[in-house]
Amino acid sequence: MDQQFEEEKFVKNKNLLVGVIAGVFLLVALISFTGCGTGAGSSSILAKITDFTGEVKVNSVAAVKDQQLKENDSVEVGKDSMATISYLHDNSKVNLFYSEKNSANSRLVIKPLKNDGKTFVVNLVSGLMTFFVPPVENRSSNFEITTDEVVVSIYQTMGRVENTKAEISVALVRGKVGVSLADSKLSVEANQQWVYNKETRTAPEIRPYDPANADDDKLYSRDKESLKTDINLEGRQ
Repeated sequence: MDQQFEEEKFVKNKNLLVGVIAGVFLLVALISFTGCGTGAGSSSILAKITDFTGEVKVNSVAAVKDQQLKENDSVEVGKDSMATISYLHDNSKVNLFYSEKNSANSRLVIKPLKNDGKTFVVNLVSGLMTFFVPPVENRSSNFEITTDEVVVSIYQTMGRVENTKAEISVALVRGKVGVSLADSKLSVEANQQWVYNKETRTAPEIRPYDPANADDDKLYSRDKESLKTDINLEGRQ
């Protein structure tokens, strides 16, 4: 009887030990899975530098071509320099240029995805950038450009954003964007420019814009081929 009791006790203890070990393995697996899911957002590759000229840095280190960019990475360009940043999905891209209106380098930051991964966000800390975003029917994500005070929602196509000490401006070559500043929300369309004076802080205004002007026409040269090859843009404004 005692021997049978000891055998039953041994079996119960063995089963308990096996259950505990299995539980530990399951817990570790869940933690690892959760950790990977969380880490993916902070370390996943969102874009890459497909072209650059002059002095360009990523996180204060000299950039290399096709360098991959993840969220919170910073890209900086110096005088007479530029960098093309292409997102890995939907063929959206931005070009960061040195701004003659600023004494400092131009800089942008790749921000975390928004809206469950459906919205790409770029923060233009300072300087000048152009953008090319395909029409909504040709992509599955949205695109935003932010500054210290402004959110630019890119609906489609091509334009520029400039953030200097004195003002923020948003100009459009083709397509449509929405610009939000505090309680002000305005739409900007082709051949229009939204301008906000940081010093006077007066209400932003919409002005005519000629993208073929001598200063800006050269900025769009890198995106014109994308415009031509997108057949859905034929006839669009």
